[in-house]
Amino acid sequence: SNGIYVYQSTNGSAVMSFSQGLNFIPPIKCSGLHEITIPIVDSYQGALAGIDVYAKIGSTVLMNGLPLTVSSTPVTGNSEWEIYRLWGLAGTVNISSDDNINVAMISQMGARGSAGFFSGFATLDVAPTIEAKSLGGNFNFLAEGCYDGVFKFTKPAVLLNDDITYHFELTGSATPGVDFTSVQQSILIPAGTLEGAVLIHPIVDGILEGLENIKLIWRNPIDCISEAIVKELIIIKDPEIDFEIESGLQCLPFEAVFINQSNVDSGSTYLWDFGDGSTSSLNNPTHIYEDEGFFNVTLMIETAAGCLDTLSSEMKSDLVNTHPTPLAGFYLDQYETDICNSLINFTDASIGGETYRYYFDDNTPFLTDPDPSYLYLSAGFHYPRQIVTSNFGCIDTAYSELYIDPFNLFAPNSFTPDGNKFNNTFYPVVDLDIHEWNLQLYDRWGQLVFHTFDVERGWDGTLLDGSMASDGTYLWTLTYISCEPMNPPHQLNGHVNLLR
Repeated sequence: SNGIYVYQSTNGSAVMSFSQGLNFIPPIKCSGLHEITIPIVDSYQGALAGIDVYAKIGSTVLMNGLPLTVSSTPVTGNSEWEIYRLWGLAGTVNISSDDNINVAMISQMGARGSAGFFSGFATLDVAPTIEAKSLGGNFNFLAEGCYDGVFKFTKPAVLLNDDITYHFELTGSATPGVDFTSVQQSILIPAGTLEGAVLIHPIVDGILEGLENIKLIWRNPIDCISEAIVKELIIIKDPEIDFEIESGLQCLPFEAVFINQSNVDSGSTYLWDFGDGSTSSLNNPTHIYEDEGFFNVTLMIETAAGCLDTLSSEMKSDLVNTHPTPLAGFYLDQYETDICNSLINFTDASIGGETYRYYFDDNTPFLTDPDPSYLYLSAGFHYPRQIVTSNFGCIDTAYSELYIDPFNLFAPNSFTPDGNKFNNTFYPVVDLDIHEWNLQLYDRWGQLVFHTFDVERGWDGTLLDGSMASDGTYLWTLTYISCEPMNPPHQLNGHVNLLR
C-alpha cells in the first residue's frame, strides 16, 4: 500500500494489515478534477472485489470519466462525507472528483462476511519540514566553487517507520545543468529515518550573471487546498580574481596604481598586501614604494557568502620591481661672468646616471657629454639643467643659475671743454673690451671736426686745424666691434652739445 495512507481489514474481531490489490498514485494537480488511479482490482478467494469511494457531500465523482451509477450512503457520525460502494470491478480503475476523495478496497469472502474498509476515511499529515541552507553556514547563499547547498526534508515523526517519497518542483532564474547540477525532483526518506536532503551543487561557469535563485515548491498531493511550501537558495558567483598595475617606469619613490580586474558579485571585500608590510582594503588602491627590489603583491577577496580567493603577483612576471632613481647634479666653473667671457665649463656630479642631457636655456639643442663646455651668446640670467637617466630608464633633473653681464656703451649728450677737470672731453664709454673703434664728429654743415680709432681718445672741442670749436650741437657716428661672441660691426649715431 502507499505509505501516505492507512488501510485495515477486519476478520471477525481480529484486525490485520490489508494490502491485497490496493496500490494507487495520489493526485498532484490542485486544480480541476482530482484523479486516483487504482492499477489492480481483482477478486480474492472467489469473493467479489470492489472499492469504497469516500467523497465530500455535493462533490462530483466520476469513474473512468463517467458519472457513478450507484447511490451514496452517509458516513455514520460525519456530516461532510458520503460513501459510494462499487462492486465487481477488474483491471485499472480511475476515480476522479472536483474535491478531495479517499478510496478503500473491499471484498466479500463468502460466509465469513468480512469486509475491508479505509480507516477513518482520512489521510495522515505527511507535510514535511523543509529548510534551504548553504553547507558553508547558516544562510541560503551558495557560491560557485565554494559552497554547495541543500534542501533538507524532515518528515513527521509519526511516519518514522514508513517509506515516504516527496515530489517537488524546482523553479527560479537558475538553470539546471547550466547553473547547478541537475537533480531528480523527488526524494525518498526511507523507514527508520526522518531526514533527507537534496544536494544543490553550483556549476563554475566563469560567467558573472549576478544573483540567481533556485526555488523548491512542494504541494501536499492529498490536501490540495493547503498552501504550498516554497524554499529558496541563491547562487552567487565564485570570485574570479585578477589585478594589474598601471604601466610605466617603477622608479623610487614609486607610486603604484593597482587596477582590480576581478569578476565578483557585489558585497565582496578586498584585502591587499603590498609585500612591504603595508595593506589596503580599497578596491583600486595606490601605494608608494620607498625601497628597491621585487615585491610580492597579494589580493584576497571574500564574497558575501564567505568564499575566499587569493592571487599573488608571483604568478605575474615582475609586476612590482622597483629601481633606484639616479641623483642628478653638476657644477659650473663660474656662476657670474660677462658676455665676453661666456664660455662655461660644466662638470658632472650626478650619481647613478647612465646617459646625460644638458639644456642651456637659450633655445639651443641639448648636449649629451657628461662634462660639456658651452658658449653662451646672450647676456642675462640663464638656468641650465641636467637630466640623467639610469640603465632602468629612471630620470632625475638638476638645475643651476648663471648670470652674464651684457656689453654696455654710454655716450653723453653734452660736455664742457672749459679747462677745468670735469667733463672736458666727449667720448662714448664702454665697460668691456673693444676690437675695433671708429668715432667721427661733424658740425651742422657736415664738416668733419674729429676722427679717432682709439677707444681711449675723446674730443676736447679742438677742430682739425687746431682752433677751438664754437658752442653748438655736433653730430657723431660710431662704428665698433666688441668682444661679444656674436660681434659683427655695430654702428651708432647721436649728437652732443658743446658748452663753454
